Amino acid sequence: MTLHSTTQRRRGRVTAVSDSSPISDEASLTSTSNQKRKPRRRSSPRSRSSSPRLSSITLLLMALLATLLLAPTASASEGDRSPEYRLCVNSCTADVCRDNVDDGTMFAHRLPFILRLTRWTCEDDCKYHCTHRITNDAAERVHKIQHDARLEVEQLAQAQPISASIKAERIRGIIETQMSALRPVQKQMVQFHGKWVFIRFLGAQEPLSVLFSLLNFKVHWNALFMMRKQLPDVFPLKLVYIVHTLISMNAWLWSAVFHTRDKNWTEKLDYFSAGSVIMSAFFFSAARLFRIAPGTERFVLFRRACMGALGLHVLYLSIGRFDYAYNMAANVVVGLIHTLLWLAYSLRPTTFPSNPLVDRTAYSRAAMRAAKPSLSALSTPTPLSNGAATPPVPVSTNIGPPSTHAKQRRRLQLILGLMSASVLLELLDFPPILRILDAHALWHLATVPITKMWYDWLVNDAQECVSTGWWLSDRSVSVQGGELASTLEQLSEKLKGRAASLAQNIELNALTSKLNELANKAGLSGRVGGVNGSAGASGVNGASGLGLEMEQQQTSTGGAATSTSIGLGSMSLTDRDAGASGGSGSTGKAKNW
Repeated sequence: MTLHSTTQRRRGRVTAVSDSSPISDEASLTSTSNQKRKPRRRSSPRSRSSSPRLSSITLLLMALLATLLLAPTASASEGDRSPEYRLCVNSCTADVCRDNVDDGTMFAHRLPFILRLTRWTCEDDCKYHCTHRITNDAAERVHKIQHDARLEVEQLAQAQPISASIKAERIRGIIETQMSALRPVQKQMVQFHGKWVFIRFLGAQEPLSVLFSLLNFKVHWNALFMMRKQLPDVFPLKLVYIVHTLISMNAWLWSAVFHTRDKNWTEKLDYFSAGSVIMSAFFFSAARLFRIAPGTERFVLFRRACMGALGLHVLYLSIGRFDYAYNMAANVVVGLIHTLLWLAYSLRPTTFPSNPLVDRTAYSRAAMRAAKPSLSALSTPTPLSNGAATPPVPVSTNIGPPSTHAKQRRRLQLILGLMSASVLLELLDFPPILRILDAHALWHLATVPITKMWYDWLVNDAQECVSTGWWLSDRSVSVQGGELASTLEQLSEKLKGRAASLAQNIELNALTSKLNELANKAGLSGRVGGVNGSAGASGVNGASGLGLEMEQQQTSTGGAATSTSIGLGSMSLTDRDAGASGGSGSTGKAKNW
């Protein structure tokens, strides 16, 4: 599945730090730096067939759209605006990055090789350590307030015994009073530069998000080879599906790079790649549902429109300040349209164009023509066959919309439901567990099995399109590609030659008939020469030309008879003497002109 909507995480949301989350400064912690996070890759399948399911899924999609579009964005977060964080970063950069004297506030050691390899700078490392320092201080402060409140109430209880419930209520009251006097950054884990505090690993700011992005890349990699082998060659959109898989692989690769190091250029490449996946998914879905075949005028115009829209989108975001709100809205709208198209197809396939009854014969003939040149054209190799082709896909004359039986539609609805539910992980954002696993990483993990399900469904749908004859291309013509023009030219020349020869033969046949008619009227036996000449055919004497054969025969009784044969089609004027001796020794002569 390939939709992946781009949503920023610059919300400034905060959550209380648990007692178990402090991490020491000197530990080789790992990080996150400036990053606006977006949901990636929303695979949009088809949907449900009952009206209650329709209403629930539609409401869910609309709620997701409204939440994403109305989500506030900010260029700064609670953490990086705090004076504590700024003081820490200024102290670190002054002590380490500018070779000044240590002021005792913050000190960072020289960067190890792995950090330099992943393009960490001294300032980046200072920011990373300061985010953990501020978060650790907040956790320790909360822990100290809770400890002091318990100790104070215990001392009061020793002087005047109280019940456990009253004791717990007093402890809670003391904690709430002291916590209310603190700013969020002093008592909670907050976001810095639009992202949570993560432990870096081998220079990667969000190691689990990187890992899950690479897992998604692997799913698309496997799907690429699966589609090359299992998609029938006569399925019109085979190349379109393969190109979409390559676009998705590119997007997940840049997602892994972006989660490794959040830089301005990695962020833009990640966003632009995500947008290309969404547009590509919309393109191939519309082409499949509306039967827009490659090579047609509609296909070319639709492709240019989608590419132009994507180009303008990238151009607008590349000029001036990056518009996060617009980027999110544009991707969500296109992704939602893609999802709703499949939802509508799942609920009512007849909404979309299908083969009319009058086209059934034509498409069945096209299927037969496609199978004539090579049975492998309709073959569907399986993984167990090591690339060898299986028997051809059977072609039926019963042409109806594919993937409309109950099992396929339920499968499609399941995929859509899972994908919609996975988006909730992006909306219900929470601080990373143990500073390594957050909602965004879980969302990337959830898309791994859903994407595989989506590709399996697409392959089955394509095979059904071909096996039923609902939509296929004539491989005997389309696969030739560059040879098509030369083949047509050769056929044209042959047809011209045949037409000229046929016209000449028609004229000669008319002349032959006329001459034979005249010979019969003259009392001669006329025949159209078969051996000596025939119209349009070469006999013993050759091909084209006019031959008059005068044959004299002597009968056995000594009587003489003359027969004239007029023939067309003999090659040239030749003389032929033939003698035949009968019982009386008679002779005969024949002349050919």
